[in-house]
Amino acid sequence: MKALIEQLAVLLERLCGLHTELCGIARRMNEALRRKDVTAVQKHTAAYDLQICEIEKLEEERLALCDGIARQMNSPGRHLTVAVIMESAGEDERKRLQKSRTELKARIGELAGINTSNQVLLAETLNDIDVTMRIVAKAGDKFAGYGHQGTREQAGTAQRLINHVA
Repeated sequence: MKALIEQLAVLLERLCGLHTELCGIARRMNEALRRKDVTAVQKHTAAYDLQICEIEKLEEERLALCDGIARQMNSPGRHLTVAVIMESAGEDERKRLQKSRTELKARIGELAGINTSNQVLLAETLNDIDVTMRIVAKAGDKFAGYGHQGTREQAGTAQRLINHVA
C-alpha cells in the first residue's frame, strides 16, 4: 500500500503542476478577451482544451490508484478520498499528501475565479455581437436611402448600415 500512496502523491503533484499551467492559460485567455483578440482566444482555447484532457487522464489514474488502495485496505467502497487515505498513511506520506491536496485546492479555486471572469467577458462580447446584429437587422426595416422618394425598398446591407450610422 505504501507504494500506491507514493504513486498517489506523485500524481497529485503532477495534477498541481497541470492546474498551475491551466491557470496561466486561463489568464492569457482573459487578457486576450479583454483585448478582443480573436486569434489569441482561439489559440488559448485550444491549449486550454488540451490541458483539460491531460488533467482528465490523470484524474482517471488517481481514481484507479484510490481503488487499488481501497482494495488493499479492504474498504467496501470505491474511490476513496485523499482525506481518507491520509488517515491511514504514515506521517511523512500524510504531510506530502496534505501539501499536494492543499495546493491543488488552491489552484482549483484560482482557476474558478479566472474562469468566472472569462465567462463574464465572453458574455459581454456575445452581447456586443447581438447588439450589432440587431442594428443591422433594424436597418433593413428603414426607408430606403436617398433618391427613392421615401418609399420602402430593400437596400444592400452595407448601404443600410452606412445610412444608419450616418
